Amino acid sequence: MTTAHERSSVAVETRRFLQMLSSDESCANNGDLREEAVGLFRYYPLAAVKPDVSLSRWRIIETADGFKHLVGYDSLCKGCVASSLVSFDRQAMRAKARSGLVYQLVGKPGSFWDVEDVWELWFEANSAGICKEVTEQLLAQSADDDA
Repeated sequence: MTTAHERSSVAVETRRFLQMLSSDESCANNGDLREEAVGLFRYYPLAAVKPDVSLSRWRIIETADGFKHLVGYDSLCKGCVASSLVSFDRQAMRAKARSGLVYQLVGKPGSFWDVEDVWELWFEANSAGICKEVTEQLLAQSADDDA
């Protein structure tokens, strides 16, 4: 028997997975998979899940291709890597990823071993070259834009 929390967690993770698949260009090579994800995501009950993801112990990392990714610890107690960021609002401490998910950043930037492990696995599977942390640079840049 599953608990309400477990069912809710699965719904959130399933929605996130479908949204990622439906927007991931690498799925274009497997048209059937992407088409199925787009079809399922279109009818997914949005009212059942919270659209935003809260991240603590977060950082922003830039890959060699110039894309910036948010890495952090989500409200389901899991490490999380966002698809490339399309916007960052320093005042609201929110970031929007290419997937469409909006991330609420909680607390100060930081790190956690689980987050590091997830980032390393994601980076090995999805990127090549080097990466660098740009959290402080982006926060400073956003502060300069506010002035």
